[in-house]
Amino acid sequence: MEIDEIVKLYPEDFVPFLKKIYQGCIHFLGSDWKNLVEQVFLQVPFVFNRNVYDVLVERNMLEINSIVGSEELKRASGVYSSFPVLKYDGKNYSIQEIKRIIVVSNFSVDSVNSISSFIHELGHALKAFQNEYQIEGNMLVRRSGFIEEKFLLTVQDGEVKREFISEKNMGLEEGLNCIFEEKMMQQFIEPNFKSNAYGGVSFVANILCDRFSLFDVFMEAELTKDDQSLRKFLGEEHYFSLKELCDKIYQLDLKRYQVAFNSEQLFQTTKKRDQLVLQDFLELYNKIKKDRNKEDEYARNSRS
Repeated sequence: MEIDEIVKLYPEDFVPFLKKIYQGCIHFLGSDWKNLVEQVFLQVPFVFNRNVYDVLVERNMLEINSIVGSEELKRASGVYSSFPVLKYDGKNYSIQEIKRIIVVSNFSVDSVNSISSFIHELGHALKAFQNEYQIEGNMLVRRSGFIEEKFLLTVQDGEVKREFISEKNMGLEEGLNCIFEEKMMQQFIEPNFKSNAYGGVSFVANILCDRFSLFDVFMEAELTKDDQSLRKFLGEEHYFSLKELCDKIYQLDLKRYQVAFNSEQLFQTTKKRDQLVLQDFLELYNKIKKDRNKEDEYARNSRS
């Protein structure tokens, strides 16, 4: 289905904007990813100017034990959400359907902030779409870019239920998605746009992408869920240290929002976050750089 057919589902004044973003995604990611972009635009409905929580409830895409609390969703400016419809046949669990949606609560095609919110959530959708869910025994595993969530599956009154078990790599993924948002905005919407979300992990992701030219390597790993090239470049130990450190920084990024109106708590939280960024991360960065220099020197000597 072509984009002209897809955008017919939306209000007429949104059509030029959606076409622009569709074409921008293909240009940005490359023609090899055209089918992915088309599938996301076709299979992920975009809902504008509705409360996130209300939309998810209406579409039966929430569970009581959902990882994100209802109050957070009621205040959210935007979200990409997916919900697997699960079945148990007495022996095995299976995925019957995956419901997906992007909701932006306050949207205008003339608002840079609301467009950036949409592009941020679109980034999550693109990076989640391929192989988002897998069942491993009685565990449901969800992957969105580098994020990995695990849920325990049980059957209650004939209905399959999910119990949240764990989540990891949220920090690295959010930092990288902020770069995706920023680059898309600068290329297609506002050349001077700067993302102001998740300052700590965004800084980390920017340093890695700029100093090591890793943006395309990160993006490939996020889209395919195959991080072998990244592991090889960074080294296994440094790679896992990076993901763990980014999760710590991300938690402090989130806490800064929570204590924004308490100056003392905000100061202390920012101080802790900046210490992780300016000391722990830069120490890790220098280790990666040192190892990369050794690898490059070895490669040069091998060629000579």
